Amino acid sequence: MKTAPLSLELSYPTLIHIVSEPEGVCEAGYEVECDIRIGQNKNNERQWRVQLAVKFTAKGAAVAAHRGEVTYVGIFVVADDCPKEKMFRLIAVDAASILYSSIRELVALLTGRGRTKIVLLPTVSFVENVVEPLSEVSDAKSGPKEAIERAGLRRRKSKKRLRTPDAKLPHEK
Repeated sequence: MKTAPLSLELSYPTLIHIVSEPEGVCEAGYEVECDIRIGQNKNNERQWRVQLAVKFTAKGAAVAAHRGEVTYVGIFVVADDCPKEKMFRLIAVDAASILYSSIRELVALLTGRGRTKIVLLPTVSFVENVVEPLSEVSDAKSGPKEAIERAGLRRRKSKKRLRTPDAKLPHEK
């Protein structure tokens, strides 16, 4: 058996906010909005901090049975034998997918205890997400791009709104 090129060292929720309305309805499913923030460890270029925030609400309901927001953080490591050019795609697509599945499971667990129907968030694809190293980015010296330079990444917008903060890993000060 071959070792996976991406491993999850640690994951944890940083925000869980779910509102349940006993009188609410959800007949048409749920809409989700995802916000991804990615930071690279400056001391280990193969270690990454990925944060995924998911907001959800019922489609077309005046009063939704459930709505909320969950944010999850994961510390990921890319295997040494993985080519550097593939590393950025792994983080943008696979890491985000792993965190989304954790959020989806948590929301189902928490909403499955009430009178209303359980929330099964729709599956989503992060295939359009892209993270590029700074060396491939044109010169940017000031403004919001400075934060991106400190994180060592560039963001490219997709349907999932990929953003890059100047976030630090837990052991960085």
